Amino acid sequence: MGYAPLELEARDVTGQHAVRLRAVAGDSTIGELVATAVSRMGLPRVDVQGRQLAFEARNEGSGQQLFTSEIVGEVLQTGDRIRVWPDISAGGGGA
Repeated sequence: MGYAPLELEARDVTGQHAVRLRAVAGDSTIGELVATAVSRMGLPRVDVQGRQLAFEARNEGSGQQLFTSEIVGEVLQTGDRIRVWPDISAGGGGA
């Protein structure tokens, strides 16, 4: 099934960084969309210890959590706004 390109807005969790994303391929994944948004907003890609950051996203209008493997055209519509933030997991090292 073909999906029409979408126009979306993405913001970071603070609301200080925002980008308008035009002609987003409807058949791309949420993971690809988030990577593009993070890059365009100039958000850090690694933490203070040099580890790669993973980002999560939510549709601001519906409150729906967006998963990296979902298809953009199946879960978003033109005009939707997404909020992205780094996935910060507790733990990770036993001392």
